[in-house]
Amino acid sequence: LWTWHFREVNAAMPPPSADILLPARGRFDLRATVLSHAGWRLPPWQWTDGARPVLRRAEALADGSVRLLTIRPAPGGVVLRVTGCNAAEPEILAPLAARVRSALQLDLDLAPFHRWCRSRSALRPIAPLGLGRLLRGTTLFEEVVTAIVRQDTPWPATVASMSGLARLGARYPADRRLRAFPSPERIAHAGVARLRRLGLGTRAPFVIGL
Repeated sequence: LWTWHFREVNAAMPPPSADILLPARGRFDLRATVLSHAGWRLPPWQWTDGARPVLRRAEALADGSVRLLTIRPAPGGVVLRVTGCNAAEPEILAPLAARVRSALQLDLDLAPFHRWCRSRSALRPIAPLGLGRLLRGTTLFEEVVTAIVRQDTPWPATVASMSGLARLGARYPADRRLRAFPSPERIAHAGVARLRRLGLGTRAPFVIGL
């Protein structure tokens, strides 16, 4: 179940934004979740640490339009801000909220895992911190492509390959430095040779095959 709180932000000034509260199942800590794994280093994710941490990325919808997602900690979950054309419209906000819920694993029931951790002295700090979730991609396609690129690849090479692949993504109109994860159509159109030049090397044919 979702608890929705809509707030139109600067509706009269482009680009418009809308906020939505995404509660988590059980204890949740955005910073602990993001930093539990190095996936935040892979484009299009961008993580800013500190007293007011923020996670953001550009995200393309099925029609090819791109919005900016900004995610901040909130009691019991996160606040997602969607920025871009018609950001507050349900047909825009709902699918993007669902993708963020999946990427942060907000619906994951960690209670059995945390009970198990409490029974072992070395693992007892895990439950109070709400650890157990991992930052993922926002779509199954992104997850599978990432798995192919990471196969038997050192982490620095993985980051370089994913950064090259990100150059194929659609740009966010309000900040053209930001790109969404490329769609299957954009990757297929690029072809094996270009993916190799972008740094995917021997994984390029497998990504094209997908």
